[in-house]
Amino acid sequence: MRTKKILLACFVLLTGSIGAVSEGTCKYLETCGGDKKNFTIKIEVVGDTTVILTDRGSEKYTIFCDSTGANFRWTTSIPDEKTEITASRRGSFVDISGIFKGDSIHKTLEAGAYLWIQPMALSVSTFIRSGEEKLDFWMIRPDKLSGMRMTVEKADKPVEIDVCGAKISAVEVKKTVHGLSSLIWKSHYWFHESDDLFLKYEGVNGIPGTPKTTVELTE
Repeated sequence: MRTKKILLACFVLLTGSIGAVSEGTCKYLETCGGDKKNFTIKIEVVGDTTVILTDRGSEKYTIFCDSTGANFRWTTSIPDEKTEITASRRGSFVDISGIFKGDSIHKTLEAGAYLWIQPMALSVSTFIRSGEEKLDFWMIRPDKLSGMRMTVEKADKPVEIDVCGAKISAVEVKKTVHGLSSLIWKSHYWFHESDDLFLKYEGVNGIPGTPKTTVELTE
């Protein structure tokens, strides 16, 4: 019964904007090797803008999205690492300024005509519901503040996964680095089939040999 209440609460909160995602907060558990960390993702809608706040305690990331899920502003606050940065889209460019690991930074990256999607877990609803099988997009690599082209691809059929002890029908999305790097790195996301709620992530967030990271919805 508790499992059903948890899922129902999140589904009610997170259905509407960015395609299917609207206001509310969900909690997730990240596991990497023996390390575990709880964090929250909160969504607020202000006019035509959707604001996504990821709160990891000492780390906070805020993304501002338009109605398509494309990002136009991203802020990062990590006081322990002396990092406070803002990235803003300007046509085909993204301007980054602030303090990065204690050093002042002002740089411009070229995104071209690609969609800028930073928090893929909540910005690909339009793609999931479209008839497209693949989507190329652009993102900022947080540890280096460099630009990267990425590709996401939907699985042919929904799959059943375990979420909070319940079997849920989900859409699986594979993310790879664009080009030949796709042969050596990939990650997987699962979204609720009916409303695109982010349910689960699996991938290696680091150099080869780094333990697999798993993120799962908890409530």
